[in-house]
Amino acid sequence: SRDWSSDVCSSDLVALARLAPCRDIPLMYERYTRAHGDVPLSSFLACLSLLLARGIVREGAPIA
Repeated sequence: SRDWSSDVCSSDLVALARLAPCRDIPLMYERYTRAHGDVPLSSFLACLSLLLARGIVREGAPIA
């Protein structure tokens, strides 16, 4: 099957989902890049948007 995530973003969706729930997006980005290396902010936000749209992570969750 096709990996649709690679068309949308270069970030690791599973790793990003594990950082959620966290309402502090700058903190999530810092944690992600610290663990996985530099990634463009636009790619990080695209992946986070995808995770939210698909219901994999939920908006308004408590800060991790």
